[in-house]
Amino acid sequence: MEEERIVRLIRQLNLFLMQYERELMESRALTPAQSRMLGYLLSQKKTEYSATDIHEAAGISRPTISGTLKELRRKGFLLMEEMPEDERKKRIVLTEQAYGEEEEIAKKRKERQECILKGIPKEKLEIAEECLEQMLSNIRQERDRRNKT
Repeated sequence: MEEERIVRLIRQLNLFLMQYERELMESRALTPAQSRMLGYLLSQKKTEYSATDIHEAAGISRPTISGTLKELRRKGFLLMEEMPEDERKKRIVLTEQAYGEEEEIAKKRKERQECILKGIPKEKLEIAEECLEQMLSNIRQERDRRNKT
């Protein structure tokens, strides 16, 4: 098996996923990143969040979180309030508009998963998940190693 082919397939899958998500959410006026962020926040069933919580739990970079949250706030899906104990931090509160999208976002996420995973046996999915997690771990370790030097 050619290792470079695996990397190309992962990149190609990522591009198709982004395009597919854009098409799914086009009618909702949400970008794929906004839809994923909103879906993540809705799935947590909390009443408030901080960007640090999201960064640690979802593994999304702080600049990406910041930009996505600003757009979601601009579109009326959330409010950002100063936290009394630390003015540098913001409390993220979902609005009724966000909760109104919960069912649709979950439906679109399910459609995406069914499309991607169709015809793949559970055993192969488990192996693929293990391999992808190992690849991600490898990349993180290499990044950390490079950042130390």
